[in-house]
Amino acid sequence: MKNVTITLDEKVAHWARVEAAKAGMSLSRWIGEKLRAEMPGETDDERRLRLGRLEDFLSGPGWPGIAGDLPKRDEIYAERGVYRHQRADLQPRSERGGEAHEGGGSAAERHARGLDRHEPANDQ
Repeated sequence: MKNVTITLDEKVAHWARVEAAKAGMSLSRWIGEKLRAEMPGETDDERRLRLGRLEDFLSGPGWPGIAGDLPKRDEIYAERGVYRHQRADLQPRSERGGEAHEGGGSAAERHARGLDRHEPANDQ
């Protein structure tokens, strides 16, 4: 917004302050609104038409696949038979009872056993 200083006759300034107060606006805002209304450009009918078109666009045509038609999260997982409170069938644990096996253990344990080294592939 641009600030502008104007000079008004005392009677005009008093009348404008009263009108602005009736409209619930500051004097500056009230004068700005009056000038904007006088400015050539979009008419009220054109503005209503433009806003109506925008409202039509934003309300959407209701095509399938728009967010309202997408299945909910629970519906997707219900098809798979997995629910939030259930775990999917996992591989059974090793029967060795905690023994370290070839690929298991922490990164430090694998490094200590030499399992972190990469061997070249035998492409023969």
